[in-house]
Amino acid sequence: MAICSRSIDKLATTKADVESKCPDVEIRVVPIDFSKTLDYSSLFNDKEIAENLRLIVNNVGYFKVCKVFEDDPEDLQRQIKVNLYPVTLLSKFGINSFKNQQVNQGYVNRFGLVSVSSYSAIRHYTTAGVYGGTKRYDKFLGH
Repeated sequence: MAICSRSIDKLATTKADVESKCPDVEIRVVPIDFSKTLDYSSLFNDKEIAENLRLIVNNVGYFKVCKVFEDDPEDLQRQIKVNLYPVTLLSKFGINSFKNQQVNQGYVNRFGLVSVSSYSAIRHYTTAGVYGGTKRYDKFLGH
């Protein structure tokens, strides 16, 4: 299992929690701050992860309560960057990894792709317009 987060503390807590419930699972910690980088090479270039990938759960997100036209441009850009780019790129990485496994290993593995959305994807809030729009995209991508 590979887990990604910008928070080292969150990664350590999640890893310990999973290990306590599933002691036979090998866990790889990949620190990535999706709000500050577009370079995911530490994950994508890891051949072992790509060859053994079975499930991707996209749960990255950034939310700020603010009316769209009152929000500053940098924050709007961060919401779009964090809420759209990683889920799209990680989904593409996962699908390509699954296809390559089938070609290279000669059989079809079961795999899954889960994109966690939000109630904001279906319920419109005046203080969460950009967030709701990005989560609507996540909902669409997950179907």
